[in-house]
Amino acid sequence: MREFEAAFRSPAAMRRTLDYPLGKVGGGQALAIRTTDTVIHTWDLARAIGADETLNADLVDWIDENLDAIYQGLEGMDRFFGTSGRAEASKQDRLLRRMGR
Repeated sequence: MREFEAAFRSPAAMRRTLDYPLGKVGGGQALAIRTTDTVIHTWDLARAIGADETLNADLVDWIDENLDAIYQGLEGMDRFFGTSGRAEASKQDRLLRRMGR
C-alpha cells in the first residue's frame, strides 16, 4: 500500500501510462479504477461482516457519474456490469447493481 501511495504522490503520476491487468491506462484512470474498486469492495466487506453498508455519498455520486469513463477502453469490462435496476432504488443500490452486486 505504501508503494501505491508513493507512486501516486509523484508529480508525473497522472501522466504516466501503466500496464494495468486489464490493459494500458493512464495514471488518472488507474487512480479512478482503484478508487472505484475500493468503494465497491468496502461494501462487500461491510456486507460480509454485518457492518453498516452505507457508502460515502459523494464517492457514490462521483463513481455513478463517471463509471463509463473510468473503465473506458478496458477489454472485457462490459461483462462485469449489470443494469442499474429500479429507478426508485437509491443511487448506491443502483451503482451496486451496475457493479454486479
